[in-house]
Amino acid sequence: MGKDQSGTIIAVSAAAVVGIFAVAVLAPVLAKKNHPVNSKIKKKEAKVVDFVNCDDMENLGTFKDGKLVMCRCWKSTSFPYCDGSHTAHNQETNDNVGPLILKKTAKK
Repeated sequence: MGKDQSGTIIAVSAAAVVGIFAVAVLAPVLAKKNHPVNSKIKKKEAKVVDFVNCDDMENLGTFKDGKLVMCRCWKSTSFPYCDGSHTAHNQETNDNVGPLILKKTAKK
């Protein structure tokens, strides 16, 4: 083995050690980075809370087939109501979020 080859081997080995060290140090730091679920809804508020009065649900015009469908993925353009945005989100991220569905029941 010549001097050129041994120098190359040393340089590649040193680069590999530095790379492995960098990944070992940076991976935990990057893993702890904040990844909020809500990326766009009412971001200026400390906590997003929406109320739907039970008496008003029938008048909201959001009941379809006896159901009121509420968003839980934070992607809906009609938030707090579901517009089906979770379907694309689930395909892109391999997630499994879905809506909250309130069913209208007959009064007893």
